[in-house]
Amino acid sequence: MKTPWTKDEENVEPVDSVEAASVAGTMTKVHSLSSKALVTGFYVIIALTVMVSFTALALAVMKEVPSEAATTSGFESRVDDGAGAYAEAFVASWLSASSNDHAALDTYLDSSGTGSLPKTGWLYRDIAVSGTERPEGSTLAAVTVAANVKETKTIDGKPVETWPRRYFRAVINTDDGLSPVGLPAPVSAPAPAGSNVTLRYPESISTNSEVATTATSFLSAYATGAGGLDRYTTPGNTITPISPVPFTTATIRSLNADKVPSSAPKDGETLNILAAVGFETDQDQGSSSTYAMALTARAGRWEVSSLSPVPQVEKSTSPTAIPTERPAP
Repeated sequence: MKTPWTKDEENVEPVDSVEAASVAGTMTKVHSLSSKALVTGFYVIIALTVMVSFTALALAVMKEVPSEAATTSGFESRVDDGAGAYAEAFVASWLSASSNDHAALDTYLDSSGTGSLPKTGWLYRDIAVSGTERPEGSTLAAVTVAANVKETKTIDGKPVETWPRRYFRAVINTDDGLSPVGLPAPVSAPAPAGSNVTLRYPESISTNSEVATTATSFLSAYATGAGGLDRYTTPGNTITPISPVPFTTATIRSLNADKVPSSAPKDGETLNILAAVGFETDQDQGSSSTYAMALTARAGRWEVSSLSPVPQVEKSTSPTAIPTERPAP
């Protein structure tokens, strides 16, 4: 038996429900398409932004990267550094190689094709790279390696051992890695290079002057353990005495300054000096040194404000000679 509400439900027009469902479905599809369009557009905008940003970054990098010609010297410097270390190890293996032990040398080349090796290899110490030369445009680097080599000579029928400093030149090919070209060759010591630095200390200062007194007192406190370093330095400086104390006396041998110092300097006035100093110990040993110092005036006297790491220099045709006097033993 059917209830009234069942009968009423059966009489409900189905067309309206279909139409409502159709409209709802159509609206859902419209919203879905709109959402997809928005999402697609959002990702397109992001992609375009990324592409534009990447292009701008690439252009900036291309603009900042120097040309090949501009980077050649830096590249060669790095290669030369590697060639130097390689040559040092190569020379070491060559010096120590013997007919019975040449395994280290074999890692660099076939020693069977180098001729007969000595029965006894050389003993060496303090090996180091002395210099590197490279012809322009060449992949070959000529590296000079220095080492103290043990040599024994017979003098008056007795063996005498010496360790002279010897120099050897090794040619290294830097093209596609590192490899030796031939064997090392003994060469003469490199000629000392002349200095073309012009020092800016044109004024010669008396060793009896107030400036010299300040410098002597400071160096005595600095290197001989005389104490009271703060009495000769400007307040707030970071200079500390040498420890342990190396010398017992300090003497100014000569003194130059960048200008004539005032006899009564005003507070804050500065002076740069170059002092040749003689140090001695109580064992009759000595040393000569050159100090560049900056002085500042305070309360009518000179105080050391800093030990300059490098001296004052200028472009000039009449350089100031660096004092090299050696103190008497």
